[in-house]
Amino acid sequence: MAVDPRGKQIACGTMDSHIIILDPVSGNQKRTLKGHEAAVSAVSFIDGGKGLVSTSWDCTTRRWTSTGPAKEIPVLRHNSEVKALTVGTEKARGAAGSRDGEVKVFYSSSMKNYRNIQAHRSDVSGLAFTRDESVLVTASWDGECNLFDLSSFESLGRLTKQKERIRSIAVTHDSSQVFLGLHSGTILSIDPEDPNNAIEMKGHSDIVTSLAINPSDRHLVSGSWDRSVRVWSTKTRKEKIQDRLLTGISSIGWNPKNPGFYTTDYSGALTYWEFEE
Repeated sequence: MAVDPRGKQIACGTMDSHIIILDPVSGNQKRTLKGHEAAVSAVSFIDGGKGLVSTSWDCTTRRWTSTGPAKEIPVLRHNSEVKALTVGTEKARGAAGSRDGEVKVFYSSSMKNYRNIQAHRSDVSGLAFTRDESVLVTASWDGECNLFDLSSFESLGRLTKQKERIRSIAVTHDSSQVFLGLHSGTILSIDPEDPNNAIEMKGHSDIVTSLAINPSDRHLVSGSWDRSVRVWSTKTRKEKIQDRLLTGISSIGWNPKNPGFYTTDYSGALTYWEFEE
């Protein structure tokens, strides 16, 4: 699920290969984008909300216009199912990671692939650019979180190595903190300047499926298979509030224009949560 930068559209990828565009006020469906041939694993708005990039278990990354697929833009093909996506705003490029541990860095304007990075030994579960888009942060089921220079495409080292799968990632907008959601339910807060002193944030009892930082960088929201949604202070790393749904949470996105966030869950529901800082 993704919210456009203007807060006027929400895009949801479905298990049956569609992308549904919704009105965030009424909740009404505006259109459906069809083209993928398997579950849509990630979506992200580009061009100020006029375009969309998506990844899928059909081993492709695709670009769409506001009214449908941009047919003149080629499809980016991977060697295995694609699970993770990040798209930058300054340099018009994105990165998509697949189950074979490979990350393809591409131009979001043309969908042309210009570098393959063998970032991990197993499923790439999360990707993020730093603030100036000079560094790519990658997370994987192999338990590693790694850094790559996007000028030389050389490894800048490992941020952490865990004995369990990393399932989700979020980086603050100022790039001062990296949050990792683990298979066990723990969330790690890591300062890239001091990665050996990671702070564990306890509360969830099952897989942390999604993490998202609010626009002010002051709060982190997390969702889990344990059916809970939790809001944390990024300064104290303490939980502030929590609530529960009937099924596990699959994705989270903050509204850039209003003080609240959206969640999707495995029942197929999209829920809006009001949150005042």
